[in-house]
Order: sequence, then structure tokens, then C-alpha cells
Amino acid sequence: MWTPWERRWRDAVLDAALPGHRAEALSPDAWADWSTHAPPLLRTGLRAAVWALTWGAVLTHGRPLHRLDGDARDAAIARWADRDGFLARQLVLVVKVVGGLAADRARREPR
Repeated sequence: MWTPWERRWRDAVLDAALPGHRAEALSPDAWADWSTHAPPLLRTGLRAAVWALTWGAVLTHGRPLHRLDGDARDAAIARWADRDGFLARQLVLVVKVVGGLAADRARREPR
């Protein structure tokens, strides 16, 4: 279960990682389903990625990711995705894959 502040972090990371698909990716129904059906390792991996990307922005921008404006947030995620290190790229990939699945599910199952 996501805490309210972790939801804000997750939403900011998804907003930057999935431009144009935020509304679908943040559907409450998709995340309720995610919490009950996703494998535990993937749930843990997504939470770790959100934490790392949120607080990793402090090193480069002096503020957590969710406190940056939209352009700075997008640039921070793009920098992580383009890094040479495997782990940095994987953090962004996990967010994109999970967010894309949530967006796809929300599009296929309208309320």
C-alpha cells in the first residue's frame, strides 16, 4: 500500500517518465488492482525505483523530484535513463514498464 507522500512521489516520477500518459497511468483503479495482483518483487522494485529517483534528484537539483517543475523533472528522468550505469537505466525502465501497463489497463477498462 502506498502512503500519501509516496503516491505524490510515484505520480511525479510517472508524470516525467510517461509524458502524455499520466492520466491513464495514475488511474486509482489500476493502482488498486496493482497492489493486489502484482508480484511482490515487482512491487518492491517499483517502490525502490520511486524512492531512488525521487531522492536522487537532490544530488543534481538540490530538491526531491516531486518538488521540481515539469521541465526539470523531465530532464532529471531523461538523465537517469541516459546514464552509463545499468542500475540507473533499470530504475527508469521499471517505472516506464509498470506505468505503461497501468495506462494500458486504464484505457482498456474505462469506468
